[in-house]
Amino acid sequence: MSPIALTTPFRRRRIVCAIAWIGCVPGLFGYALLSLMMFDSPGRSDAWGIAFVYVSVVCGWFAWGVLVVMSRAWIADRPCTPVLPIAGTAAVGIAIAPLASHWMPLVLVSPGVLLACWLVFWQLRAAARQSAKAAAP
Repeated sequence: MSPIALTTPFRRRRIVCAIAWIGCVPGLFGYALLSLMMFDSPGRSDAWGIAFVYVSVVCGWFAWGVLVVMSRAWIADRPCTPVLPIAGTAAVGIAIAPLASHWMPLVLVSPGVLLACWLVFWQLRAAARQSAKAAAP
């Protein structure tokens, strides 16, 4: 096999990740601004509401971090632990709850959402294959 044939999937994966991340830049800025604005929201006067906003913002940034780790693992063709995609998916569920009425940032990060869906599928499938390979006699 030629060295180019060995690196072609990695180049494609880098290009796919770069396109998705570049497509998410406006949404990331929107999410950052919306996160800051939610801290000053006058409708959130109760302690539980404020705590939920803080938790959702932290979960949102955790989910972005998980997407970075999964992207790097996919490019390197190495599955990460299956807990990471599951934790990232749960974090996204908590993070988007306060954004239900603000749909524009969610639309702007749709390339990242599509990449995340694929990466969760790939990571879980690769982890299952790896555990099946380890269990085989």
